[in-house]
Amino acid sequence: MALIVHRLTNAAAATLSTLAVLLAARVAGRGIGMDGELTHAWWAVPLYPGDAPIGWAAVSATLAAGMACQATLRWKRA
Repeated sequence: MALIVHRLTNAAAATLSTLAVLLAARVAGRGIGMDGELTHAWWAVPLYPGDAPIGWAAVSATLAAGMACQATLRWKRA
């Protein structure tokens, strides 16, 4: 996310977007406790289980978009 925001705006906005995503994920994130009940995980910000296809798709799309933004930025600087 920060790579995309940095490409479109500036470094300060990229830092702020990272914090905003972290806070949103922390508020919405749920973990599974030892008893099988949903609970907040203090050490991570899980939004989906590790085997959820929607989670994999969201991460893959965000990573690909960020890498594409950075690649075009490097190409323009050269």
